[in-house]
Amino acid sequence: MKTLIALAFAAATLAAAHAQTWTQNQIGPYTYFQGITPSGQPFNGTSNQIGPYTYFQGTTPQGSVNCTSNRIGMYTYTNCN
Repeated sequence: MKTLIALAFAAATLAAAHAQTWTQNQIGPYTYFQGITPSGQPFNGTSNQIGPYTYFQGTTPQGSVNCTSNRIGMYTYTNCN
C-alpha cells in the first residue's frame, strides 16, 4: 500500500506514472521515499500506517502533497491534496 501511495504522489504532483530513480527505506513505522522524476526533478516523502490508513507527505520543486489511503475489503481509496 505504501508503494501505491508513493505512486499516487508521483502521479498527482508530477503527472508521471513513476520516477526514473526511486529508493525507499523503512525505519520503524515510517517509510522514506526519495527519487528523481523523468524530467530530472528531485522529490521525497514519508509515509506511515495507522490501522487501515496510510498517510503520505511529500515534496517536489512544484510543491507539497498530502495523501491518505484507506483499504476497505479488496478496495483501496486514495485521496491527495
